[in-house]
Amino acid sequence: MLRSIFVFLICLHLGTASWWLLHRDPSTETLPALDKNTLSLSLLSEVERAQQGGPEELNEAPQNLSATPLCLSIGAFDTPADLRAAMNLLTPIAGRIQFREMQAAALQGYRVFLPAAKNREEALQYARQLAANGLRDYYVVTAGAQENTVSLGIFRDLKNAEARKASVVKLGFNPVLESRTEQASQWWIDVAVPEDFKIESVLPNIKLSVNKVTCQ
Repeated sequence: MLRSIFVFLICLHLGTASWWLLHRDPSTETLPALDKNTLSLSLLSEVERAQQGGPEELNEAPQNLSATPLCLSIGAFDTPADLRAAMNLLTPIAGRIQFREMQAAALQGYRVFLPAAKNREEALQYARQLAANGLRDYYVVTAGAQENTVSLGIFRDLKNAEARKASVVKLGFNPVLESRTEQASQWWIDVAVPEDFKIESVLPNIKLSVNKVTCQ
């Protein structure tokens, strides 16, 4: 038994000694980060920024202005894309530039209707008279702020709304034509530019309001 243990220990020590003699540290050679024949990758956002111009365009050093710059409020822009395009064009010539968002009433079309009757029965009587004269495209409003009115149509084009009103007037009624609006976002640019600035030279194809304001 002792002999077996002695032989085992000798083999163990011989194995350990052999490992230390024959062991070599792994190579520490640094591989290249990218094979020379492999194309690099670019993020899509980086490519678009390089092609179209990113936020860096708006961070250019402001132009030096005279002691009496021309300060303007330009707008309104209906979409963020229109605003961005104008900001990119104005920034290189502006001493100061910023934008602001406002809520404004946006025209959505026109409504033609008969004014509210005294009650539902009277509104239905008007509807029957319209039908008797061959007019079918109407609707009696039964609830809400327009209750007991008779809707004669909603139109995007003013000329179509006026034609509808005229045709109902010929039937002996007194219809009302009113515009339909809702609140929508609009954007304005406040900018300080040189005194000889002409907006036509920067934004030639956009119809905008240009108002002089007090420089802050």
